[in-house]
This record gives sequence, structure tokens and C-alpha cells, in this order.
Amino acid sequence: MRRPVGPILLLWATALLLTNPGCQKSVVTNANWPWMPSQVELHGLSRFLLDGEEELLSLRVLFTDGEGDPTKFPGLVTFTIIPNSDLDSQKRTFEFDLADSGVNQRHWDRVTMTYRFKLDLEWSQPPLPGTPIRVRVLATLPGGAVFSSGITLRREG
Repeated sequence: MRRPVGPILLLWATALLLTNPGCQKSVVTNANWPWMPSQVELHGLSRFLLDGEEELLSLRVLFTDGEGDPTKFPGLVTFTIIPNSDLDSQKRTFEFDLADSGVNQRHWDRVTMTYRFKLDLEWSQPPLPGTPIRVRVLATLPGGAVFSSGITLRREG
């Protein structure tokens, strides 16, 4: 007696689908993966710029892996801006959750392989041109690894 091929084929196809990862999205969470970010740098392309009438602080942040190559960052980035000014010495803090893929894509610049953040500092009164403004970045990976960097910028006159 001949067995029907249909049920056997269906059983085989079901087993294949359950055991084959196929198009599933893989997520790397192992800190031993060699291309995990291992360093952060506030890049020299960071500067003050005018966007119409509004002055913005454009920060470029470069993350590199253990081999020194640019890489994306899947964690929390916190900027602290400390103006050294008698006119406005208020410390400002900005946070961006780059673990959110939408936020990550919005700030990633494929050309420079850096993240770009445009910050509106909302000065009560802007520091005078040439006044040093200290910028710090603290980058925290899920699981606790923390990287930091700093730069001093000056407003142009």
C-alpha cells in the first residue's frame, strides 16, 4: 500500500521551519564580540553653527571598536555642556538613547561614520565669542560598560 506524500511533506516542512533560523534578526549582545564599541571621541568636526537665526551646537561623536575602526553604539549617550561664562554658567545636560533604532538612525552619518547631534543650548545670554565651553560625553552600554570623552569649544564672533 502506498502512503500519501502530502502529510509526510507537511511534517518535513514544519520541522524544517522550526529548526532553521531563516530570516530571523540576530542581535549581538556578547561583550566579547570584537567589534563592540570600546572607545568614544568627541570628534574635531564638533562646532557651533548657525541654522537660520538660531545658534546650535553640532557635536560629532565617534565610537571605535577594539581594532580602531568606526562602529555604531547601542546605548545611552549623555552630553554635559559647561559654559565658563559670567553671562550664563548654567550646566546643560542632553540624553539620547541610541539603543532605540529610530534615534540611532536619525543621528548616524554614513559619510563620516560618526553620530551627529544638534543641540539648542537656549542661552539666557550667549557667552562672549572665544569663551571656552567644556563639552563632556558619557556613553553607557547596556550591561554597564561606560566610555567618556571631552572637548573644549569656543564660539566664533
